[in-house]
Amino acid sequence: LSLLSLLSLLSLLSLLSPCLSPLPSRPSPFSLCAVRMLLPAALTPAGYPAMQLKLTQVSFDETGLASSLLVPVLESAASPDELIQIAIENEEFDIYSAQVWPSSVAAATVLLRALAARTGHVCELGCGPALPSLAALAAGAERVVATDWSEYALGLAQHASSLQLGECGRAPSAFTTAKVDVFDPEWPLPVADYYVVADMLYEADLASAVGRRLTPVLMEGATAIVADPFRLAGRGRAAFLEGLQEEGHRRRWTKVDDVVAKSRFVDETLPKRWRCLTTGADTCVGVCVLSATKASQDELPQGVTTRPDVAQ
Repeated sequence: LSLLSLLSLLSLLSLLSPCLSPLPSRPSPFSLCAVRMLLPAALTPAGYPAMQLKLTQVSFDETGLASSLLVPVLESAASPDELIQIAIENEEFDIYSAQVWPSSVAAATVLLRALAARTGHVCELGCGPALPSLAALAAGAERVVATDWSEYALGLAQHASSLQLGECGRAPSAFTTAKVDVFDPEWPLPVADYYVVADMLYEADLASAVGRRLTPVLMEGATAIVADPFRLAGRGRAAFLEGLQEEGHRRRWTKVDDVVAKSRFVDETLPKRWRCLTTGADTCVGVCVLSATKASQDELPQGVTTRPDVAQ
């Protein structure tokens, strides 16, 4: 190479370096740069703006495994201020559905521990971009259903899952989406072994509704994983447990008081990428694991850590 060519090459590499992330332990089409794209028209609800999206990857490293789980996830490429403006201009747009929130990282981490101990079907409530659901799919969960009231969130989850399914060669039926209203008890929840809730305790009424909806599935033997960054200074957690307990009493579930008494939110440390993006905790998100037999994550295998490899 001539000196001029070498200098040109070095200059090009310096321009590319900000969007390069550490190489993963296995090849992935999402390993170098965040890919910008639009949601396919077929998955975009009527009246929604054509929003620029970024496809990024989150790498979950588990001790003892030869390779990482690489989870592609779609979220808005807009800044928070731009999202607010879009929400002002489009009343139907759900501003929360287009962002990956730190609680979803914590919920996915605990879910992966649970799946490592016992695989099963997974259902996520209020999924947004559905990072926990996509992580479960990458971990080989038998079947995953991501649910939300927002059709835009369901479109994000469906498109991201199709990219992952295309890479790993699994059948499309391994990942599905469903519209669910947690406030409506007549709206059925998909059958699953694990139910995941990330950052849905930010309003007392919503937190209580989540507790009521999870009660019957806990009675049937499922496990619930609930992540919360201490919204409402803990009042969201209290409302959630009160809703669960009240519904349990209404259904005459004899174990509900014991399940609630043993429940506790255990702090999951957030990777640096996700800190200071959430209220209530700069470095941790509390996660509560509920079931009729296991009321905390103490019985789950330890050693799962997360390292998001995100190229902005």
